[in-house]
Amino acid sequence: MAHAMTVVLVGSMREFEIAEADLAPILGVSKAYISELNRGDRELAFDSLAYERSVLFVRVLDAIAATTGGASVHDMLYENFNALGGRPIRLMRTPRELHNVVHYFESFAH
Repeated sequence: MAHAMTVVLVGSMREFEIAEADLAPILGVSKAYISELNRGDRELAFDSLAYERSVLFVRVLDAIAATTGGASVHDMLYENFNALGGRPIRLMRTPRELHNVVHYFESFAH
């Protein structure tokens, strides 16, 4: 299961052009850790906080994609949302912030 999440996370990072430096604080890891994931030198550990946060982050991406019907997920991540208080990519640095962003976008996707 951790391998599958790693593949999904790295694929999403590439597809939506998410910088390693932006993803690292969301997952609570170093940029070097993200680089290792990206190169295939490391996988997320199933029992890690990074794994849990990656699940939530992928939910954010899925909700944005469902909400926009094909508009750029990248643009939505970097756009300022007054209701959230800023750019989503910068508002997911703690588990609480990550949950807030997930719930915000999922509320529009359903």
